[in-house]
Amino acid sequence: MAHSQSPVILEQRARPGRVEYALDIPTDLVFFCGHFPAHPILPGVVQIKWVLELAGSLRPAGAFAKLERLKFTRPILPAARLSLHIGALRDRPGLRFCYFDERSRYSAGHIVFAE
Repeated sequence: MAHSQSPVILEQRARPGRVEYALDIPTDLVFFCGHFPAHPILPGVVQIKWVLELAGSLRPAGAFAKLERLKFTRPILPAARLSLHIGALRDRPGLRFCYFDERSRYSAGHIVFAE
């Protein structure tokens, strides 16, 4: 059985310096397999991977340098419907992101790139 590797993009909006997504997290996501068998949650590294993939033209040139202000406050479960906002950092090359829904924030942080 094939498993998906990406969220389903329900909506996308580009604004100056940021992009916004409405996402549906598939229940058959390959990353849920084994993480954890009885209580699957979306790994944090996958959340970062998706930000990098979905940032598009906002992603700075240069190598990844570090993660800052990273907080995982709620687990992302199968079949979640979330918003993801990605914006450019103002003071250096990088991205800021936040996964959230109408009730709470799931994760947020900064991805900094080498200058």
